[in-house]
Amino acid sequence: MNPLRLLLRVPVPWVFVLTYLVGVGLERLFPVGLRSPGLSRVSGIGGGILFATGAALAAWSLRLFRRMRQVWPLVLLPLVLAYVNRTVIPVEEARLTEVFGADYQRYRARVRRWM
Repeated sequence: MNPLRLLLRVPVPWVFVLTYLVGVGLERLFPVGLRSPGLSRVSGIGGGILFATGAALAAWSLRLFRRMRQVWPLVLLPLVLAYVNRTVIPVEEARLTEVFGADYQRYRARVRRWM
């Protein structure tokens, strides 16, 4: 069986959950210490800049990860997003094209992939 097909059998929400759990496990095995006083000041300034530019959601997420002292899930997030973007979405788009044909192609031309 094609390994790519095997990956597609895992529901996408579980990919995020499993990646988070792997990150938590990596944090326990290889802790990344981010509790230095100098870094706290830098992260406070960085959070203020993010808030000032309107990225309240990003600032909230970073604060949450810092409070939980879990860095690995945040480090692994780009891998999950790459998996979704390069594996899951193209398969779903191909299926939607098969089902809806030209209507879906016109929709794709009007709407961005990541709304």
